[in-house]
Amino acid sequence: MVFSKSVDVRGNEDLSWTRAVHYLVRDMAEKRERNPRYGQRSASGGGPPGQTSP
Repeated sequence: MVFSKSVDVRGNEDLSWTRAVHYLVRDMAEKRERNPRYGQRSASGGGPPGQTSP
């Protein structure tokens, strides 16, 4: 499964990168709690060959 997300990282130190990754993961988890299919492609969305949505 592949996700595409982005965040603006301000700074070039470990703490900046850690905060950015933490935000991305937390945001995705919160959205998946509200919608378990968040981030998944539909059958019309063109996933890998042979993959369809139920």
